[in-house]
Amino acid sequence: MPSGSGKPEFTAQILSKDDYTKQSMVTLTSPPDLDHPLPPSAVRVQTTLLALTANNLGYAALGTQLHWWDTFPVPGSAPPPFNATSAYGTVPAWGYATVLSSNIGSIPSGSLLWGCYPLSTHPVTLRLKPTSPQDHWLETSDHRKNLMPLYQRYVLASNPTRPLTNPSSAVLDKLAKTALLKPLWEAAYLLNRFVFAPHQPSKNLPIHPFGQGAWTPKDGDLASAIVVIVAASSKTATAFASELRFSRAPGTGPLAIMSVASKIPDRDIPYAAAAEDSSSAAALRNATYDTVTEPATLDWLSSFSTTASKITIVDFGGRDSAADRLAGVVHQHHALAGHEVQVIGVGGSLKPSGSDQWREGRVPSNA
Repeated sequence: MPSGSGKPEFTAQILSKDDYTKQSMVTLTSPPDLDHPLPPSAVRVQTTLLALTANNLGYAALGTQLHWWDTFPVPGSAPPPFNATSAYGTVPAWGYATVLSSNIGSIPSGSLLWGCYPLSTHPVTLRLKPTSPQDHWLETSDHRKNLMPLYQRYVLASNPTRPLTNPSSAVLDKLAKTALLKPLWEAAYLLNRFVFAPHQPSKNLPIHPFGQGAWTPKDGDLASAIVVIVAASSKTATAFASELRFSRAPGTGPLAIMSVASKIPDRDIPYAAAAEDSSSAAALRNATYDTVTEPATLDWLSSFSTTASKITIVDFGGRDSAADRLAGVVHQHHALAGHEVQVIGVGGSLKPSGSDQWREGRVPSNA
């Protein structure tokens, strides 16, 4: 909206890079993207609908390590001290933005694009190149080159020939649910499909959880594994449990799945795994953070000691260091001590100084 001077004003959430609990809603005037013509193959967009989840805190906690601060740098028009980009940043959020202007013929003004956007109302410029499938695009700006491709992808959700002018509440509800759930379920799909994929040399699978580094077929094999899902009630963990049970070929594992959360659900099944038409024959168990290292839990794990070769603990942000406590007692258990133990940090207990996803002894994931 215009300011008293007649210049447009926008609002941005700006955070301290050292302590993301220090956040400010800052007024911006005349962002630079409005003052310059579009570069080749680019669109200028403004956020329309964004989802806020714990992921946004994760982007701040690991903004330096995973380059999320680079996604949308603080505009130079921000008032001091927020224009000091070494100390302040904005984090991305998943959702939709409306195209204000474009020099890409297939993305005309008025289109709606799905992807990552700043927690701000100020317009930003995206440099895009087409990719497959149709209506999918990759952001190519140099300052974003260190981001994983998943965070560079934009999808045409509608254009003026498929307008969303005055959308109904049902349409808005669908957009909101997509913004909230799509990234989390995609992360679970990527873990199951590519990180824990049956060995496929022709497709260079499996892939390291972080996207780069050594990750052998043995590392990704679940056929003789017990999988422990920590923070099992989170949305990403729920999706991962479902992927393990319903989206793997018979015989590709795991042998057993244990879900760890604050409380045990009414039915003795992992979260999101209630249906009876599972393609998996995995044994199922639930545990709480309090019981995960108790004798009954270890006895259940050790009942697979003759058939399982490893225990894969996938931590989606469990509390009380549950994943590491379990790994420690497994190493000391008489029937399990010889088994390989993997700890995959998909999420962590988020702290202003960082995330325990990166603690020593665990493999960080960037899914």
